[in-house]
Amino acid sequence: MRITLVAIALVGLLSGIAFAGPLVLSELDVKPYISHVQGPTAEFEVETVFANFTVLDPNDVASGVDELSVKYQIWVNVTNPADVNATLLLADFTAAGEITPFSGLPVIGENSSSGTGGTAEGAFVDGKWYNLTWTDGSYPFFDIDGNMCESPFPVAEETGYWMEGVQLYRRYVNGVFTAIYMNMNGTWTDVTGRIEVEEPEEGGGHYVDAFVAEQRRIFQPYQYMPEDDSVYDGVTMYIASGDGYFDGYFESGESRIILIEGVRKIDSVFGNNKTIEVLNSGSIKINVLTSNVADIEVVMENNTMNDTWSQANELKTVELTKIDNSYIYNMRLLEDYSFAVDEFGAEVFLDSR
Repeated sequence: MRITLVAIALVGLLSGIAFAGPLVLSELDVKPYISHVQGPTAEFEVETVFANFTVLDPNDVASGVDELSVKYQIWVNVTNPADVNATLLLADFTAAGEITPFSGLPVIGENSSSGTGGTAEGAFVDGKWYNLTWTDGSYPFFDIDGNMCESPFPVAEETGYWMEGVQLYRRYVNGVFTAIYMNMNGTWTDVTGRIEVEEPEEGGGHYVDAFVAEQRRIFQPYQYMPEDDSVYDGVTMYIASGDGYFDGYFESGESRIILIEGVRKIDSVFGNNKTIEVLNSGSIKINVLTSNVADIEVVMENNTMNDTWSQANELKTVELTKIDNSYIYNMRLLEDYSFAVDEFGAEVFLDSR
């Protein structure tokens, strides 16, 4: 039996309904359960080569902000040393006074709630076997107090379908597992202590304290771009890719500098008054993670698919040089090179001075 994780989100994910019951598969139009196995990958390498954090004062008209904010610009050298070509899918960035890796889910400060939604080939609950579910593909949503509630992102009823397997949602508080839910009899039910199911391997998470900035860049084929490239959580940015747009295709051996930049209000939801303190300390921790998919034909046989995506991660402490209201890592790079940014705001090009 295999587990497939399909979503990770802070606080919660979308809500939905499902039904698992002893129906005959042949009587229904059922989506088969797809098993995933590890296939060939292109293991990228990443290195943060430059960072600039500038404090913007709302009293300065030229700052363009109405609240105290920090503007950040990060240059990440991304290399494909593999023998196969690959496409860059995502780049995640976090900067904070403290970023500590651990085996589990991301934790940002205190009282952090998070969860993973996924599917399993089947599960025993109170000794009864379930392996058929009606679903709209969404997952439960929890409020800030940890109570399951109506999702602010409803899914249309006509999107529902039957699927082999069951939907599960594991909830964590401060990175610690607290409960597991399953779609049963038309509702998400807490089955903690009642369910027997193969557990997925825990991913690598990070505890983040004294938060300064973060951003997720998703390199999306232009035809699937959302209408607004600034999305629901305020920290995600979609970059159009493909012909005529940003080229996220990395040839074997190719190395390029990817840009991550933005502005964050210092008193925003995950912020605190330690931001200026961290910058003035003279050092900061930066964590960067990228995802890519190898340019290899994927063939599905017997409802089994080879996964050809992989991730690369770098976590390091960098020293900052203060110049006026800016805090810069690797100022030498600016002294030795002039730079230009592409028209898509996605890539940096250097030229020796």
